[in-house]
Amino acid sequence: MCPTAVGGLNAPGIRDGRRRPCGPETEICGRSLDARARDRAGVRLTTFPHHPFWDFSLALYAAPAVAEACLRLQDRRGLDVNLLLFACWTAATGGARLSPDEWRRLIDGTEAWRSQVIEPLRGVRRHLKDAATTPHDAALRGRVKALELDAEHAAQLAIAALAGHMGAAAPVDALSALQDYAGVQGAALSDADRKDLALIAARAMAV
Repeated sequence: MCPTAVGGLNAPGIRDGRRRPCGPETEICGRSLDARARDRAGVRLTTFPHHPFWDFSLALYAAPAVAEACLRLQDRRGLDVNLLLFACWTAATGGARLSPDEWRRLIDGTEAWRSQVIEPLRGVRRHLKDAATTPHDAALRGRVKALELDAEHAAQLAIAALAGHMGAAAPVDALSALQDYAGVQGAALSDADRKDLALIAARAMAV
């Protein structure tokens, strides 16, 4: 899956959420990279078309304890943070519940981008965090962070495009949507995992 040419995505099957402005320092996946630092490092991020899913994701991910919960679910159970956030956005904007087949199409439709682009960039970033010994290493890690964020943003636009005509059932609550996704993904959830899902769901409805 190549998430390009995705302008004008308004997810007709799911109502647009309210746009929430987010500062340039707020990012997804446990990273905070000030825009001015990016400029000094020569990093130029891609300009993406606006979509309310991205705004919602930034706001939710910045809510207390959400980033940590998402990353635990990612690292322990292999869940995709972008799909966790999408499940919450669907509920928060009054979207319809997705069927297991629809969740499977989202998972399969984004797997190549996740495994071949996002995860390798994440691995390089984490390696540089542990191995960096010079300012040049730190600057390189900053560039990789920016590329990883671009890849996450592109993935979200692709998810919104794929989901545009999905969801014909009644509206869904955030916890049910998260559980639906985790179930289709085949995650064997522990009590700790369920607590993390409940925390994310509760924060989603307050964004």
